[in-house]
Amino acid sequence: MIMLKNIHSLKLLYLLFFLIIGFSSCKEDVRVVELFEKGQLNATASTTSIKADETVTFEDNSTKVQSLSWTFQGGSPATSTAQNVTVTYSSGGTFEAKLVVLFIDNTTAEKVFTIDVEAPPILQGPYKSAPISIPGTLEVENYDVGGEGLAYHDTEAENKAVTAGSARYRQDDGIDLEVSADGSLVNIGYTAADEWVEYTVNVQASAAYDFEFFVASSPGGSAIKIQLVVDETTFTDLGELPAFPGTGGWGTYVPVKVEGINLDAGQQILRLYFTGGSVNVDKINISAPGVVVVEKYGIYTEGSATAGSIGVTTQNNSMVAISATTDAYEGSEALYIKFDPTTTNQYGVHATLLPDPSPFDASAYLGGYYNVALKTTSVGKMKIRIRDGSGGNFWVMLDDAVKTYGFERDGNWHALKIPLADFKTDGGASPDLSTLQNVFVLRSDEQSATPAAGEDWDYYVDDIYLTKE
Repeated sequence: MIMLKNIHSLKLLYLLFFLIIGFSSCKEDVRVVELFEKGQLNATASTTSIKADETVTFEDNSTKVQSLSWTFQGGSPATSTAQNVTVTYSSGGTFEAKLVVLFIDNTTAEKVFTIDVEAPPILQGPYKSAPISIPGTLEVENYDVGGEGLAYHDTEAENKAVTAGSARYRQDDGIDLEVSADGSLVNIGYTAADEWVEYTVNVQASAAYDFEFFVASSPGGSAIKIQLVVDETTFTDLGELPAFPGTGGWGTYVPVKVEGINLDAGQQILRLYFTGGSVNVDKINISAPGVVVVEKYGIYTEGSATAGSIGVTTQNNSMVAISATTDAYEGSEALYIKFDPTTTNQYGVHATLLPDPSPFDASAYLGGYYNVALKTTSVGKMKIRIRDGSGGNFWVMLDDAVKTYGFERDGNWHALKIPLADFKTDGGASPDLSTLQNVFVLRSDEQSATPAAGEDWDYYVDDIYLTKE
């Protein structure tokens, strides 16, 4: 019994000891518990007011971010998930740029910037991208873009021809353009005194030109004169269409010629000024004895393209590296196609220019010529190739042994003029020129030895265009 009492006493002592120690430990071991700190949205824009074609840099400096997304109304790129983004705005207006952030606790926040973009100034220019070539035919409905007071002046904003039931020829037609019932003819009508229209023209040669107006007027009437003036800043009188008897109806057109109008060579602005109303005009044929126009459509050229032009993108297919160079045949830039044997050798030497936009319709040049300037010292057989929408390849062979198209491999520039009819397959098939998907391919001959390291296969390429003569 004495032993049991001692044991119970010891238990009580131990219990008392632990209570005292535990109590004192709790006092000293107090922990501070902090609550989770949420992520903070913090984003900036380098500016919120710019001019068209300028940029804004957006930065996200938010904390505890799981993911983020930007959307840029009116900008390029339109979206991004990068932390820092530089955005280009090409047109005027007020646009929203929005950042949405997903934090690590799965909550979200967003910030919106308002970007004011000053619109680019309205500029006058040719309606179909390229100036109208003189000599040639000036279709009067194809007056310059630029709007009222810049490219034309009309005494009222209404298109009276459309109000009267005509189809609409162009959306910016403050001029009263009238489309015939069968759609074959578009004319300027409802003319009034002091109205005018302007055309950006490219005069091929300084000469005295004959202007043949195709005009119509009311039965029994007499048309008021049309004055010709030139020069985009200080307009100079060139001459005028004389009064002519009524043609018998607004749809009855007759030619009336004004001869000996002196024009200087080069690009300029030609204005038709109506000194009165009561005349419809369809077109003007402009000619000069001895002056011949070579119609030219640009593919890769800085020269004058009288009929328009397209853009191109480069494609390194095999064993080449394409780059721009200032060693040009014309203008300030050419393409350098450098032989690179370290790249894929699936097709031999193979470099491509793609039309932009694609496909390219060159059907108007059937029977015309493919022009290109080349420079090289390579003597290997080389094809110039095009491809149509069917996937077919059509080529001409450049063979130094026979100096194809007069091409010399002497390290100097040479301009080649190749009939488009020469582009064929081995079987003699011709391309569909209305669906070109490759406008220039430089390709080593499949029958020749595979190009090897150390060999000369470098080429310079420039001034690619089509002509119709």
